[in-house]
Amino acid sequence: MVNITYRHYNEEDDKQLAKLFVDAFQMTGISRIDTESEWHWRYPSDPDFEPEMIQIAEDSENDRLVGMVIVNRVERVLFNSNEYLVGDVNDVSTDPRYTRRGIAKKLMEMAFDYIQSRDCDYSILTAVPKGFPRKKIYLKMGYEDVEHGYATIGFPYFLKFIKDMPLFSPALPIFATLNYGGRFLNRLRIKLNSSFINCSYEIVHNNRHWEVMDVINRILSKNYTGFYPYDRKIYRWMRINVPNKDYEPTYVLIKKNGNIIGGGTLTSSRMVSKKLKFKFGFSILHEIYLDKSFFLNKRELHFGYLYLIDKILKATVQRKEGAFFYLSIKSDVDLRRAFTSIGLLQHPMEVIMLKAMKSGLSIPKFKKPLYCPTYLSMGLP
Repeated sequence: MVNITYRHYNEEDDKQLAKLFVDAFQMTGISRIDTESEWHWRYPSDPDFEPEMIQIAEDSENDRLVGMVIVNRVERVLFNSNEYLVGDVNDVSTDPRYTRRGIAKKLMEMAFDYIQSRDCDYSILTAVPKGFPRKKIYLKMGYEDVEHGYATIGFPYFLKFIKDMPLFSPALPIFATLNYGGRFLNRLRIKLNSSFINCSYEIVHNNRHWEVMDVINRILSKNYTGFYPYDRKIYRWMRINVPNKDYEPTYVLIKKNGNIIGGGTLTSSRMVSKKLKFKFGFSILHEIYLDKSFFLNKRELHFGYLYLIDKILKATVQRKEGAFFYLSIKSDVDLRRAFTSIGLLQHPMEVIMLKAMKSGLSIPKFKKPLYCPTYLSMGLP
């Protein structure tokens, strides 16, 4: 009989927890490569971190960590202009040798205890729509589906992607058509549009962080619910005190008549499949934002998004990454339409789930698309 004990995090756990994360998500066939230093940056290096935020299951007889649930942030969030305290749950992971023993459920209960001790109004997480955890754990514990996320994927530097993933070589003509055909036609349409005569762009690598933070705060607050402006303490952790060059940000900034009206933030990561024996790098789009007040109508806004996405894909190539990834929100119709027009692939990937932590508190009906940060959807700041 295996003796499983439960506890909170201590500093000696980093190496085993990084390995547990990779092993658990390899059950799906693929996971990010997560080193010990990267894992420590993602969670314990968060300036608001407390050891009680990481719940751990341990096979004490074998000195093996076999499960974890992380409350990766407790943060102020604005839902429909009302401020709430929300506990974000992430990386619900169980060692493949220890599944179906109730470990994840017990760890979730411990996470709830912590979230309630912080007097949170809601708890939020993401889940695979048809996955076991959503059906057998999250729904039964009171979480409700509130939004759907779509994996948005492109291959702007497809020769690099083919080099990393030679099994996709037969699809080279398809990649070329998707990634250059649509972009070329849209560039021509934008060039012929008089509204974009005074538009320009910049691609900035690992610089001007505070200026970008201010722009993000100004524009995302207008476009989304669920966003709370970044402060310098959090932004320094996310974008400056990073563990390696992959996480140094590249900023795309769009200007009109000299004013910054939009942009995007890119970093990089690595994926691996031990079963299929491949790995590849890709760029992650963390934020994409466009000030809609600068556009006269939906058609002009559509062209604005096309212009911005094209420059983000150009920045992906400058980062020398073959693939591009963003989790778009189903109700963010204008943005998703632009992704489709430029030739990016979209596929249902995640459900965003919310649980009220206080009696009498209901799940809000959102008036704008829900903002889903990558530290919630992917566990990446």
